Amino acid sequence: MRGAGLSNLSTTFGNATATLVDSLVTRNTAITAGGGIDNQAGQVTLTNTKVIDNEPDNYAPEGNVPGCTNPTAAIDPPSAQGLQSDDDIKDPE
Repeated sequence: MRGAGLSNLSTTFGNATATLVDSLVTRNTAITAGGGIDNQAGQVTLTNTKVIDNEPDNYAPEGNVPGCTNPTAAIDPPSAQGLQSDDDIKDPE
């Protein structure tokens, strides 16, 4: 239902952390929210990573994945977290 690309969920056993490095999270579809990333009370760190073109949104809840943007339109994160032109991972557009 949520977190089609990544579901990061903290439990009573501890806080969840996820780190994506040199990654592309794209074209994932969730039913309710977090098409790209669903981060529930955890911490997600993006390094040289793009989260774009996910449905119904790129991440949820709003504002808890630094460097990630909504709406669902293909919007790149700030340039400090963008992929370099010589990286193997390419934008799907």
